[in-house]
Amino acid sequence: MKLRIPVLFFFFFGILSAQESVEKQLEVITNEEEATSYLENDKTVKGEIQVFNEMKHKTPLAEDLLKKGKGGTKTIDRGFETIRYKVLDVYFETHYRAAIIMFDSSQSSLDKINSTRTFILKKFKEGYPYDLLAKQYSMDTSTANRGGDLGWFTPGTYIEDLEHKIISREFALDDIFLVDIPDENKYYVVLKTHEPMEIKEAKVLKIIESVR
Repeated sequence: MKLRIPVLFFFFFGILSAQESVEKQLEVITNEEEATSYLENDKTVKGEIQVFNEMKHKTPLAEDLLKKGKGGTKTIDRGFETIRYKVLDVYFETHYRAAIIMFDSSQSSLDKINSTRTFILKKFKEGYPYDLLAKQYSMDTSTANRGGDLGWFTPGTYIEDLEHKIISREFALDDIFLVDIPDENKYYVVLKTHEPMEIKEAKVLKIIESVR
């Protein structure tokens, strides 16, 4: 008599084997270089490396991963898929913050831009709120909607010449100043809104497993 093993047994056994395989892979991955190599070499894996920031990411997931420290793991079972996280590194990095009002000389004459910037400086010194000036005059809609706020950033996020002026010690907190970048057709009125801050970040490997 032949023993009939239900097909579902093989189905669930296959799922468990796949899960164990991913778990074992995550156990031996200890840094970003190994995680990148894993993602590049195993084409069956769907994943990415993410950075969670304690100031930008206020979700329970981000807070949990930041608390776990290097090597910590977290698994979320959604029924149709399993998401696994492994913390590759936890560190503090200097972040900067300012607000901008941007003008584009490819869309407006330089004379008009400079005239408007002079007017903005005058209104600000008279006490008119910078965020309202940004919403009214900035040609960068993404920051204008936030009152010009760039949010916390690290070098390499925005145009280098703009970042250099914000990061430099040439300007103090609450200083307002102009930045010209003719090669990019960009002209700014910048307000230094915050002192630099050391912000905790976690670099995390995220793997998504679909349930088949």
